[in-house]
Amino acid sequence: MLRELIFAFHRLYQDRRGLAHVPMELGGERYWRWKQHLVTTERHLLKELGFVFSRAIEHPHRYILPLKEQLQLPNALAQRSVATLVLDAPHLQEAARKRKMRSKERKRTRKERNRARGGQGGQGGEGQLDA
Repeated sequence: MLRELIFAFHRLYQDRRGLAHVPMELGGERYWRWKQHLVTTERHLLKELGFVFSRAIEHPHRYILPLKEQLQLPNALAQRSVATLVLDAPHLQEAARKRKMRSKERKRTRKERNRARGGQGGQGGEGQLDA
C-alpha cells in the first residue's frame, strides 16, 4: 500500500514538473527518502490527532523469530505466522484492549468489596473487633 502511494505521487510529481514518466526504482535512494519522509509525516499527523504510540501492540516478530530459531523451524512457516498475525492485528488489538478493560474492572470491583468490608481485604479475622 505504501509503495503504491509513493509511486502514485512520484507520477504526479513528474506530471507537474513536465518530466518524462520514468518509473521510480523500488529500493532506490529517492524511494527510501520519500518513504522515510512519508512515515515521519504520518507519525506527526497521528500524534497531533491524539494517537498514543506507547500503547501500540508489540510486533509479533519479536517473539516468532527467536522461537523459530530455537525450534529450528523453516523460514516459510515463520513468514506465514508473521503474516497471519499482522493480518489479524486489528482483532488482536481489540482483544487486548478488552482484556485490559476486564482486568481494570476486576481490580475496581475488588477494591469496592474491600471498602464495603471495612478495608479488611478478605484477610479472615485480622483486624476485627471481638464481639
